[in-house]
Amino acid sequence: MAAESPAKKARVEGNEVIDGEEYDKGLLSKAREFAADGQISMAEAKSLWKAVQADKVVTDTERRTLLYTLEKFKYTPKAETLMKEILATGKVPQYFKTIDKVHYDSGLLQKAQELISSSGDKTISLSDARKLWLEAQDGKGVTECEERTLKYTMEKNEYTEEAAQFMREKLGLKETAADAVRRLRTGMGSDAHVVCILGGTKFQGEDSEALVQAIASKLGAATGSKARFMTGGMPGVQETFAKNCGDGSRVWNLLPVGQSSGFGRGKDVNAGADLEERKAIFGLLGDVYVTVEGGPGVAQEAGAAHARGAAVVPLIRTGGASG
Repeated sequence: MAAESPAKKARVEGNEVIDGEEYDKGLLSKAREFAADGQISMAEAKSLWKAVQADKVVTDTERRTLLYTLEKFKYTPKAETLMKEILATGKVPQYFKTIDKVHYDSGLLQKAQELISSSGDKTISLSDARKLWLEAQDGKGVTECEERTLKYTMEKNEYTEEAAQFMREKLGLKETAADAVRRLRTGMGSDAHVVCILGGTKFQGEDSEALVQAIASKLGAATGSKARFMTGGMPGVQETFAKNCGDGSRVWNLLPVGQSSGFGRGKDVNAGADLEERKAIFGLLGDVYVTVEGGPGVAQEAGAAHARGAAVVPLIRTGGASG
C-alpha cells in the first residue's frame, strides 16, 4: 500500500487506536453513523469508499479500517458484497446497465431474466415478483435506480396479473391505459396481430349466434400462429366466439381487475379498475375489430378504435351498431 501523503496525514491526524491497532478516526465515525440504524447500506458503503479516495491514495490504515467495519458493523448483504469486492479490486464494480441513455440496476435486470428463464411459461409470477422486490431492498428502502429498473421489467416482460398488481402496489403505481396496453401486448407477443371481438350481450338476430360460431371456427383455423383474439369477457357474442375459436389457446378475455369471465375457454387477463377503464384499454389494444350486432356501447368502442387508425369490420347483416 502507498505511504501516507502529507495531506492524508493531516486529514487523519489523531487516528483511533483499538486493541493496539490504528484506524482512521474519520472513517470509523462515518461507519458508526451509518450503522446507527442497524446496518450499512450499499449507498453508504460507496460513501465510505469515496471518502478514502478523496486524495486518490488509499493507505494501509484506511484499508485496515474498512476491513474492521466489515468485522464489527452489520452491512446489508449487497453492501457487504460490494465492500469486499472493492477491497479485493480497488475499485467500485459496475452495477448499472445503460439502455437508451438511461441507467438501470444490472443485478435486478439479471435477476428478472433468471426468473423468466426458469419459469415454464416465461412469465414473472407473484413469487418471482416478491423475489425481485426483496432483491431491490437494501435494508433502507428501494433506490430511484432500483425503482426505475423494476418499472422497466414490468414494461418489457410479462407479469402474471397477481405479480403485476403486487409490484404496482409496492411501487405506488396506478397503471395507465397505455401501460396496460403495453403489458398486454408484451404478453401476447410483440409481433402478435390482435383481433378484438365486439358485440351485444344477447343475440337479436335468428342466425347471429350460428354466424359467430362459424366465424370463430373459421378464423381460428385460417389465421396464423401470430393471431390473438381478444374478447371483453362478456356474455353473448364474445362468450360464443371464445368457446368456438379452436382450442382457445389464442383467445384472451380482458376484464376489470378482480373479475373473471367464467368462459372456461381462453386466458382471462385484467386491466382497468372498472368497466369504463376496461373499455378504454380494449379500444387501444387491437389491430382489427370485428363487430356483431351491439348497441351504443359497441358503437362507442368501435368508434374509438377507428379514430386511432385500427381496422373495424362490422358484420352489417347482423344489424344494430354493426348495421
